[in-house]
Amino acid sequence: MVGAANRPYQKHAGIIASGNASRSALSRIQRNFRARARQSTLTQPPIVRYEGSLSEAPARTRRPMPFPSSLATLLRARFGAMVFAWLIAGMTFLFAGRALSQVADAGAARDAAADAQTTVAQGVDGGAPDATVAQQPVAQQTGDNQPVIRLPPSDAEKAEGLPIVALEVEGNRRVSQDDIASYLRIKVGHLFKVDNLASDVRALWDSGFFNEIQVDLTTTDRGVRLRFKVEERPNIKSIEFEGNDEIDAEKLNEAIEIKPNTILSRPAVRRSAQKIKDAYAEKGYFLAEVEPVIEDQRDNEVVVRFKVVEHSQVSVRRITFIGNEHIPDDELREVMQTGQTSILSFGSGGPFRQDIFERDVLLVSALYYDKGY
Repeated sequence: MVGAANRPYQKHAGIIASGNASRSALSRIQRNFRARARQSTLTQPPIVRYEGSLSEAPARTRRPMPFPSSLATLLRARFGAMVFAWLIAGMTFLFAGRALSQVADAGAARDAAADAQTTVAQGVDGGAPDATVAQQPVAQQTGDNQPVIRLPPSDAEKAEGLPIVALEVEGNRRVSQDDIASYLRIKVGHLFKVDNLASDVRALWDSGFFNEIQVDLTTTDRGVRLRFKVEERPNIKSIEFEGNDEIDAEKLNEAIEIKPNTILSRPAVRRSAQKIKDAYAEKGYFLAEVEPVIEDQRDNEVVVRFKVVEHSQVSVRRITFIGNEHIPDDELREVMQTGQTSILSFGSGGPFRQDIFERDVLLVSALYYDKGY
């Protein structure tokens, strides 16, 4: 009974014994694992285990991946291509601008040469004639991209040194050909020179007889033919005055520079208008206005009319002397005519006249001279 009763106990004791052995073996395994784990921490990162829900797990930090070398090379190639394209575009615009400026300069030179078709002398009174020669410009390119314009020789330059076989004058009506020839140095039989022609054209212009002078040059087998085409200035048919109440026309005709049946000169007309104003100023009309008007007539003639607005006389209100320490004012006024009152003065000192005032200045100087000053 005893043995039978002890069997279960023995059975449980064996289980307990075997369980103790297993625990000792497990503890050895754990110790070995921990030792190996401590050794492996020097070379490998620790393994972190998280027990819990997936939503409570911390976010994992990721390191940036390295940039692919092939893509960087592609971007560098594209950037270099863009820079090269910009350089090419800038150089293209630069050369295009220079080419346009050169074309514009050449066009301006062609326009200037196209205006000179013949040797022409034309201008207004008081100006010099403008002599030009027809030429065609030729633009050549130099090494520094600057155009050089070269003009071919004109017909006049080609005729340099040839004999003059004919000399004609056209358009003159009042000025005879002999009078015109007297201003010319070039003669038939002489050798043609451009400088002599230019000086002769200027001499004709300075004569004051012509509004326009043109010279046609023709080269033949025998030599050079010259034709002077002139346009005479109009003739003064008559001179008239309007509004001249204080000075009659006869005295004004004596004062002015221009005369009837002479060649019209506009500067002379302007000078004549100023002389009329001076004549009125001598009589005290310093505010007088004179306007010259030129009216065209038939047969290249004109009528010159002077329109006068006299206005009122300038009167002398008071005469003041300064610096006369040894001669009183009353004694100086006695020798003067300016400022003397009359019945028609109505309280003023009378009209002022430039000629009388200049005479009074001389009388005052003579008075001081007589007294030893």
